[in-house]
Amino acid sequence: VVILSIGLLGVAGLQVTGLRNNNSANLRTQATMLAAEFGDILRSNLEEVDKNTFGTEVDDGNEYSSSTPGLVVANCEQVSGDCSSAEMAQTARANWSADVVAQLPSGVATTNRIGTIYTVTLTWLDDKSNDATVDFVSSFQP
Repeated sequence: VVILSIGLLGVAGLQVTGLRNNNSANLRTQATMLAAEFGDILRSNLEEVDKNTFGTEVDDGNEYSSSTPGLVVANCEQVSGDCSSAEMAQTARANWSADVVAQLPSGVATTNRIGTIYTVTLTWLDDKSNDATVDFVSSFQP
């Protein structure tokens, strides 16, 4: 009975470790999809990309960075077409930022632009690492 109990405790420990690793992998998958989605958002509105509408800070016209949360959603309806391309960019960015916060525990997104290269950094808490923060970085050109 003692040997069987020790074996069952070992199996339970393996199960907990497996669940933690699976959750961590799921969060990394979400981060990958969110970074790719931001690239798609930029590619869908290149006019506003050229104007740096997707960022909040501009430095010499070459760089900008902005973080979530705190972005304001423009009051426009993308489906009906009652908004300008700048309002669409603001709305898409704010909706994406809300998705980051909703899908990643304590999720924060930072986007940077240097020249034509964009870098998205997503940070969240990961229970696999005892609540340490995890950074996912992706760079692309729209």
